[in-house]
Amino acid sequence: MRSIKEKIEWAKRTYQRTCQEKEILDESISEMLKELEKKIARSSEVMKKNGVSRMCAECGDMSCCGEGIEERFDPVTILINYMLGVEVQEERVKKGWCIFLTERGCSLKAREIICINYLCDKIKEMLSLDELREVQLVCGEEMDLLFKLSEEIKKRLRRQ
Repeated sequence: MRSIKEKIEWAKRTYQRTCQEKEILDESISEMLKELEKKIARSSEVMKKNGVSRMCAECGDMSCCGEGIEERFDPVTILINYMLGVEVQEERVKKGWCIFLTERGCSLKAREIICINYLCDKIKEMLSLDELREVQLVCGEEMDLLFKLSEEIKKRLRRQ
């Protein structure tokens, strides 16, 4: 397994080599990226509306976004962030934090499934059943598209 630093470096090199020269970043992938941005924005909106974002910020428990969670990231997810115009940070802001965590939250647009999907018991207890369903439905749509996009990119990279 590669370290997060190696994954970031691979994603940066791959983006420069294949995406800037339009080898894999064609109209189809570009459309999926635009749709993913819409899904990410919708998930964020629903998380804010239902108080999930606030609860996470107030919690301060670093077990969710703690140091080491970034090692679970697939390098293609990091590549997708480059494709979305994110300047991927390569240094940890604070000891004990995920390398991608900042004072304002996650610095990435596209996050791993575990980051999108995970809701701690505190949050689950604070949300009504309808709020929980809404959060899970909208986040599920984001995860589904992220998975499809990742698989398409991997397929194209294998062809090279």
